[in-house]
Amino acid sequence: MIYTLEHARAYLCRHADMGMTPDDPRVDDRINEAILRIMLIPGLWDGLVKTMKFKITQACFVAPEFVETILKARLEAYKTELHTPWYEFMDGGLGMHDVGYYNYTGLIIDQGDRAPVQAQPSTYLGVFATSDGIETHPDPRITVLGEDEYHKEIWTNGTPGVNLPIKHNNEAVISTAKFFKITGVIKPRTKNYVRLYAGDPVLGTSELLAYYHPMETNPSYRMYHIGTGLDCAVLYARCKLRFAPAIYPTDALLVQNMPAIKAEMQAIRAFDSSDIKGGMAFEALAKQMLSGQLEGKETPNNEIDWGGQGPDALPDYPVQ
Repeated sequence: MIYTLEHARAYLCRHADMGMTPDDPRVDDRINEAILRIMLIPGLWDGLVKTMKFKITQACFVAPEFVETILKARLEAYKTELHTPWYEFMDGGLGMHDVGYYNYTGLIIDQGDRAPVQAQPSTYLGVFATSDGIETHPDPRITVLGEDEYHKEIWTNGTPGVNLPIKHNNEAVISTAKFFKITGVIKPRTKNYVRLYAGDPVLGTSELLAYYHPMETNPSYRMYHIGTGLDCAVLYARCKLRFAPAIYPTDALLVQNMPAIKAEMQAIRAFDSSDIKGGMAFEALAKQMLSGQLEGKETPNNEIDWGGQGPDALPDYPVQ
């Protein structure tokens, strides 16, 4: 059974605070805060690590919005080397820019978080946004922040960036300001998916920069450089998930351990009451429950007991 926000409301409302009922919006806030705090507890807890498959078509790979980081990876049949952003600044010299190493198949370098788009403009271009359907809000708008071709921050009417309407179909309005780099995007919650483009109205060309989920409001993605040497490749990865609040009753909880969420909610109440010792005790209990959930759930690696003592020991055959 997969627990949803609706299940959690009924089970956990009384632990959010005294007298709270499932329909109290503060219950959702406490549940989401408890899940966020659990995700901050060091550990790869059940449900927060997933195996995923991605199609790689270029050297710069932008992970989906729900991926916080790649923990382990395999590129097709190649062994991979996963490096941190510090790889570029090794004491012994350059990393990615070593001669002949840039496109080494299997090299994966973390480029950091907070990329607001999946692709940057190919040159300095205007931007515009479209919706996949008609929005319920009469005038939905998106704010795009960035730099021009001279690496100067773009301002419009005394405010950073440009503020554009989100239009449907061929009604898009392109910005007069031309972007060389997108540094931030702020969009409202929308009814439909939203696409951000860069384009040249004179040439009639456009290129897709990002495709935003309706619930995304301040997009942020993790980027990786991937050396492939291949035109197209498949990346298999174990990924740690990013926190996303449960909003709708049918939203599945990122953490499915209800007793651990309960203990963390009690920890929050204790911390809010300045009971630091009690809060730490409840948080330790939550961690204990998360650890207990992992025991026996992960399939153990196949190992041979060369010592001949355990149940996996090799049989003692007589020498002929």
